[in-house]
Amino acid sequence: MSFVFIFAVSCQKESKSPEESGTKSSASKPESAGSCRLTSYDYYDGIGDFHSITYFTYKNGVVDDVLASYGQRFNMEYNKQGKLISSRVYDGATLLAIITFVYQNNKVVQETWRDPTTGEIIDDLFLTYNNQGNLIRNESFIQQYFTTYTYTNEGRLESWKYFYAGFPYAQGEYTYDENIKNPFQSLNGVGYAFWYVNSGFGIRSGNRWYSSEKISYFDEDGNPDTYYEQDTSQTVWQVGKLHYPMQVDYFDINTDFPITNTFQYENCDGGQPSTTARINQNLGSKNSGGVNRIKPALKKLSF
Repeated sequence: MSFVFIFAVSCQKESKSPEESGTKSSASKPESAGSCRLTSYDYYDGIGDFHSITYFTYKNGVVDDVLASYGQRFNMEYNKQGKLISSRVYDGATLLAIITFVYQNNKVVQETWRDPTTGEIIDDLFLTYNNQGNLIRNESFIQQYFTTYTYTNEGRLESWKYFYAGFPYAQGEYTYDENIKNPFQSLNGVGYAFWYVNSGFGIRSGNRWYSSEKISYFDEDGNPDTYYEQDTSQTVWQVGKLHYPMQVDYFDINTDFPITNTFQYENCDGGQPSTTARINQNLGSKNSGGVNRIKPALKKLSF
């Protein structure tokens, strides 16, 4: 599950977590025509009965457009070396914002959103990394929110926690019991999911996809209330030939309701996901107000 808040060329080698050592850097070169690439991520919440679907298209082997689940489209611009330098945010044909990226040691350390007409800064995020190169905090002083991240010793995303106006709002926690590839790793060209406020989810989650997820919301006193906690013993995987997941069926421990991830790809000989689960359900996105609530500067949480 992801939360949706909207959000110079270095030749230095990018620092990587132990698990990511030997994989492509965030400033990836275009892949070959036969490379496996994620084209859609469909998240279905059976508790709230809604879908959240994000689509990805490519040009010259790198991500060209991201159509986020909340309706905004992000069009990417790269320099000649293949590094992402800006993104334009559209609502239909209307240009809403232009995002530019500042790099240090081959990692984005500042993400600036500007009004396309006036040039006024409408959001400005600062990203912090640990010694292993993992994103540990992204923060907007203008919009008064930040997200923190923790990782396992293997460099997999263990948790994220989102704060607004100094108070905790939501938290995600993860386990990894199966060695199934993280499909977001195939999003060549982009180093983190800046269209989410919890932008460390997905691309920066590590090389494995999670076996269970626990989502909590916080009350006004800062006490967490579990929205769902997936039972890892009930998780069912449908895996393609390249070991990317086609569909993952999770089940809430308390309600036994399904929470399903379905992925589609291009250039993957992995078959199609099951038509017996949520792919056959109503794809009209029934957004429950809390989970897909629009965040500052269009950003939302990743689920």
